[in-house]
Amino acid sequence: MTRGRLVAWVVLGLAMTGCGGDPAGQPPRSATNTPGSTPAQVDLGRAAPVWWDADGLHRGDVVAETSVHPEADAIGGLAVRRLALVRTGAVYRDARTGQVWFHPWDDTPHVIGRSTVAGPGGDPEGDVAVWFDGRDLVVYDTARDEVVSRSQEAVAVSPSAEYAEHVGHGNGWVHVSSSQVVWRYEGQEGHDLARRDLVTGTSEVPWQPRPASGTEAGSGVSFVDVSSRSAVWVGGQEHAGRGTYVYDRAGSARTRTVGATLEYPGRLSPDGTWLLTAEIADGTHGVAFTELSSGETWKPFEEDTYAFFSWAYGDVAVMLVNRRVPEGSWTLTSCTPATRTCVEVDTRGAVALPTP
Repeated sequence: MTRGRLVAWVVLGLAMTGCGGDPAGQPPRSATNTPGSTPAQVDLGRAAPVWWDADGLHRGDVVAETSVHPEADAIGGLAVRRLALVRTGAVYRDARTGQVWFHPWDDTPHVIGRSTVAGPGGDPEGDVAVWFDGRDLVVYDTARDEVVSRSQEAVAVSPSAEYAEHVGHGNGWVHVSSSQVVWRYEGQEGHDLARRDLVTGTSEVPWQPRPASGTEAGSGVSFVDVSSRSAVWVGGQEHAGRGTYVYDRAGSARTRTVGATLEYPGRLSPDGTWLLTAEIADGTHGVAFTELSSGETWKPFEEDTYAFFSWAYGDVAVMLVNRRVPEGSWTLTSCTPATRTCVEVDTRGAVALPTP
């Protein structure tokens, strides 16, 4: 585990742009995972943790058995790169066949795509799921159960995240919505960005977004993450993938400085309210939630803690946490920064978190 000190800066801007159409590469087929079972009743508007283990796919207190099993990685038994969320369900890759499955929270799981290597991405606040079938970017509407568009892109999404620590269980999907898709691909010197505008039907490779705030942070900054309402860059002194964060609200010239020592990389909550990162304070390594509107940071664990983290629904984060690295055990923990609460969750076998 590498460590580094930094003071943190972040720049927030609004993210962009609707949808085009194209036929499916393969028609969906139904498949019942538990014969005779009845889909559970789920409150889709409620924020909830999501994970996948040997018992099945969990959304809060509801668990659904699946015939497709997550792939286990060597790090803490963490399963990787195959689970994405949309508003009404989960989208995942079958490791045996490469097929893409849609698992509605209140209906029967079924195949919606014939092949993907890197795994799917999704919009937790909407209905759009995406994946690459070779070099073809497939955009799928899970509410209408149909392919919206299929476009051949110059670069495909990376099967790995841009950084091995904290988000190493993820793939290269950055942001998915009905108006745009952003992903990381493996460039000559690391992970670069690509963007597909679903309104105009155009793509940018590489995509090089800049802060619109007009602050000094607009020069010499690197992109971190984007949501439908905000975007984040990292600037200042970068070292081994870390730097200083500066952020402001879109349409505002205000800039706030975070009073914490944060690590790169970071991930925005689905609505762009919170930035989740690791933190180093007084020699202790931990996890930090930063509220973008106030700049306040909450560190849920006082002891030395290492975590792989993801967001689920609303402001609920799920993390595989180890409080005694490297000898300690890994536990699944769900945290809600708005209420400053965390709960340890019982699991069985390898655990798959949503793509961070």
